[in-house]
Amino acid sequence: MFHPLSVRYFSGIVILMTTRCCRWEPTSYCNAHMPESKAPTLMGILNLTPDSFSDGGEFQTLEAALRQVDTMLDEGAGIIDIGAESTRPGAHPLPIVEEKHRLDGILPQVVQRVHRKGGIVSMDTRHASTAAWALSLGVDWINDVSGGEDPEMVRIIAAHDCRYVVMHHLGIAADRDITLPDECDVVQIVYEWLEEKIRRLVSYGIARERLIADPGIGFGKSAQQSIRLMENIGRFHALGVELLVGHSRKSFLSAGSTIEDRDNATVSWTCKLMQEGVHYVRVHNVAGNKK
Repeated sequence: MFHPLSVRYFSGIVILMTTRCCRWEPTSYCNAHMPESKAPTLMGILNLTPDSFSDGGEFQTLEAALRQVDTMLDEGAGIIDIGAESTRPGAHPLPIVEEKHRLDGILPQVVQRVHRKGGIVSMDTRHASTAAWALSLGVDWINDVSGGEDPEMVRIIAAHDCRYVVMHHLGIAADRDITLPDECDVVQIVYEWLEEKIRRLVSYGIARERLIADPGIGFGKSAQQSIRLMENIGRFHALGVELLVGHSRKSFLSAGSTIEDRDNATVSWTCKLMQEGVHYVRVHNVAGNKK
């Protein structure tokens, strides 16, 4: 059995940790949960940030953003995930007013462009007011890295017919110094966390089929733990929702330091995730992952 979670605070962040770790075999999991292997839908990343770890500052103007949207859609992306707040290690929380300032004038045009080409628009935000505004503009998904911590966010999602991505984390910005204990069963912990989040969201009237689970690669996990999660991603089909993985260009994927090295490693893992029936992968290099 999974031991009850204990809570401790570190640098103002609530960290869930097990007081005892054990080997996990979910009783609800069986081959029936594994979907037929097919290529996952590619979610192309559009960062309107000056400080993202990979492409900060590249797409902050309307012209550059729309050009990148067109490129990613033409290369095979089915979803464009637009965000204005960096969650790279060491990033500072972005005030809501600044988030909307970065999005204003760009998001409405992105929604129109993507929908005109038959794609889906996802808003990457943890702020309920930003999510509500984005949904009013026609955004289709909310990708919430906070995992639904804001009760107002949950109410907004319940009131709209949109998809909702819930991600496991230990803090909003990734922090290499704040991770789950090395000795714990990371698959068990993340599964149980997502299972409880999904249960709570469903209890608020959000249909299960609208939910998408993201194990939060690199968020509160060591490199070894993130790899273990991806190696065992098939177990998460037992949650009964679609799965999304955001592994693109994460530093631990490759010993090389160049973007090309990281893209090659990303593609290799995308192939593995496809074999495990992952439904969506969030990537920077759409063309490379489409091959």
